[in-house]
Amino acid sequence: VNPPPLQLRLVTMRPLFGLALLSVLLGGHGFRLAPKASGVDRRQVAQSLAWATPFLFVSNGVAQSAAVEEVPLSKSRLGGVLEPYSDIQRGFRLMAPYSWNKFENGEGYDVRWVDLVNVKENVLLRTSPVKSDASLEAIGTPEKIGEKLAASREAQCVSATARQTEGLLFYDFEFESKAAHEYATLAIARNRLWNLSVVTEPKNWSKRKASFDGIRKSFIPKP
Repeated sequence: VNPPPLQLRLVTMRPLFGLALLSVLLGGHGFRLAPKASGVDRRQVAQSLAWATPFLFVSNGVAQSAAVEEVPLSKSRLGGVLEPYSDIQRGFRLMAPYSWNKFENGEGYDVRWVDLVNVKENVLLRTSPVKSDASLEAIGTPEKIGEKLAASREAQCVSATARQTEGLLFYDFEFESKAAHEYATLAIARNRLWNLSVVTEPKNWSKRKASFDGIRKSFIPKP
């Protein structure tokens, strides 16, 4: 079964040098640029590209360290809605949506889960190599990064927070627009920037919120 296509285009990339830097950061994944996308597909475009935005637009200053809440790794199946998933080769674990279609190594993602009924509901994981001394704090604060990512998505940043889980720093975001509602999570581990995104249509958010929160809080970039 072929995955539903992701139409890809650059969004809100004002500085010209951003194109070249974006290509380097994304590691030459062979993105194609489409002239137009609409609805949730357009949101998926932003999710596929704009997660590198902090590297392009956040100042070079190191973010101020602050007390970060320790949040335990979630292992709840939520009554069978989620199931454990482990990828030893890529080196990550999470609670994945039960019975959703899974695709690998597509345009704009490393791994992607798609709802069997509503293909506009997605869980996407993307990674990109970073320097050995890279850190989320050096990129920027959750609030600053959230603002930039929201602008690239043409969305509102509802929340932007930091947490520690199993010794790793995570930045968690919630974005909302007319077209989509999304949880996004960033982490840096083993010389890679990890970006997890779970997205649905606004009308379905209330029934997906709990499971989507469980997915992001179960994600850990460790084998």
